[in-house]
Amino acid sequence: MASDETFRHALVAQLPFQAGGGACTVLVRRVGGDVQLLFHAVLDTTAVLTRQQVEELIAALSSAAE
Repeated sequence: MASDETFRHALVAQLPFQAGGGACTVLVRRVGGDVQLLFHAVLDTTAVLTRQQVEELIAALSSAAE
């Protein structure tokens, strides 16, 4: 973990068949005051989220899972 990284959670997900299948690591981390969401655990795919966006994402994922 980087010195300014204070939280990290990795989730191994599955790519859709159309994208070749295989694994995709979704990484959630807190760096400084930012929440970051990375796909394939690659910095080039990082989305920096505000607290409101985090809450919106939680609600969207919960709704999609129902």
